[in-house]
Amino acid sequence: MPSQSSFVREMAKKGQIHFSDHALERMGERRVWINDALQAILEGEEIEVQDFGPESDVRVLFQEATENIPRFYVVVATSYPDVEVVSVCEFKEEAWDWLGKIMARRRKQ
Repeated sequence: MPSQSSFVREMAKKGQIHFSDHALERMGERRVWINDALQAILEGEEIEVQDFGPESDVRVLFQEATENIPRFYVVVATSYPDVEVVSVCEFKEEAWDWLGKIMARRRKQ
């Protein structure tokens, strides 16, 4: 069975990915265009897979596709057969660390 991120990327390649109203609002506020979000999904690093159990969708987080420190990440819900971008968030310095290729959530101390 393919990974959640592979499934999301395949759906994005086929143009079968939706954007929630919430995601579109956040994207407008943060000046992240649909093409930027799609590029993050297709070419950006997967930074997290969130699985909160059978009552909720698995969510995959992809960071911006860039050689530099990424500015944002895309949150994608994978409710088979639907795939939906549910939010786009900016990285906060106090919550994330740059590890040279990928952003990682800072551990609470």
